[in-house]
Amino acid sequence: QHNIGNMFFLKALQVSGGNDSKIRDEVEYLLMQAHSSYKQALKQDNSNWGTRRNLDRVITLLPENPTPGVGESDSPGLIMGNIPNGLP
Repeated sequence: QHNIGNMFFLKALQVSGGNDSKIRDEVEYLLMQAHSSYKQALKQDNSNWGTRRNLDRVITLLPENPTPGVGESDSPGLIMGNIPNGLP
């Protein structure tokens, strides 16, 4: 899990593109995946200081208000609006 977190974290650091919202969403997604992987790794082995340090670095890079639809893989990734209620 630690290495998977590293993979997501390093990919997020390599992505560049200025203020484009798609790029920001991609970086935020990668950081959230790294965050989840590091948390899973710490559940397995809480004594790994490298994982703790990397999780702290990821937390500092994540925005305070996450973008809707971007996040952990177990949360809904698609926000569906304008869906009619009932039958057509």
